[in-house]
Amino acid sequence: NRTDSLRSLLIEEAVSASDILLRQGIRKATGQLTSSIPRLPFLPDPYTLPVPLLLPSLSAAAAASNFADNETPNAEKKMKTEVEAAAEKASSSPSVVSTEPQPQTPQQRFSLAPALVTPKDFVDTAAPKLSREEELYALSLADLAQQTLGPDAAALVRGDAFAEPSAAPRLLITLAASGGQLSPDLQDALRSVAPTLMAGVDAVEGSGSVGDVGTAVAELDESERANLSAFVQAVVSGVWERLAGRVAPLAAAAAVSGGRQ
Repeated sequence: NRTDSLRSLLIEEAVSASDILLRQGIRKATGQLTSSIPRLPFLPDPYTLPVPLLLPSLSAAAAASNFADNETPNAEKKMKTEVEAAAEKASSSPSVVSTEPQPQTPQQRFSLAPALVTPKDFVDTAAPKLSREEELYALSLADLAQQTLGPDAAALVRGDAFAEPSAAPRLLITLAASGGQLSPDLQDALRSVAPTLMAGVDAVEGSGSVGDVGTAVAELDESERANLSAFVQAVVSGVWERLAGRVAPLAAAAAVSGGRQ
C-alpha cells in the first residue's frame, strides 16, 4: 500500500544519503591522517603498502537473500520485512512461539573478511570519489544539519570527525542528557573534568535542536521505538550491503592471491 511504498522510499533515500556521507567521511579522514604522518624520502609511501585489513562482507545466507531479492521486481521487500519484524515483535505476546522464518539480525547478516590490501586500494574501492551531484547533495545535507541540529552534527555530516574530535562525544552526551540518560550528578562531573566539551553541550542544549531530538526519542512509546529501531537497522543494513558490495572484488582478489601462495 501507499504507507509501505513511502516507508521503502524513505529507507532507500536514507541509505543513499548515508552512503554518500560515509564515502565522504572515509576520504576526508584518510586524507587528513595520511597528511599528518611524516614521510622519509628513502621509504615507500605507507599509503601504497599492503596491510592486513578486515573488509566488510555479507554472510552466505545474506548474499543468497540479496540475490533472490534482486531477481524479483520488488527488491524493497527485504527492507520492508526488517522494518515490520521489530514492530510485530513488540506487539506480539512473548508466550507465543512463531514458526515463521525470522529475518537475520545484523550480526548474522554482516561479517568481516581478512585481506591484504593497500590503504589506497581500500579507500578508492570502498569510498569512490563523489560526483559533482553527490558533492552538492552532501553540502546540502551539511547545511541542513547546521541549521537544524547545530555545528557538532554538521561537522560529522561533513566528514570532519577526525579534524574535530570533540564533536562526536559532545553530540552523544547532548543526546543522552536530553533523553534523561545522564543524571545531573554525572553531568556536573563531566563539566568538572571536561569543561570545554560540556560548554559546547550547554550551548547546543540551550538552542534546542539536538536536545529536542533526544527528548522526542525519549518520549516514544514501545511500538514507536520498535519502528524507529527497525528503520535505523534497515538503513544500516543497506549501507553495509553497499559497502560490502564495493569491496567484494578486493576480498576475492586477496583470496585468490592467498591461495596461490
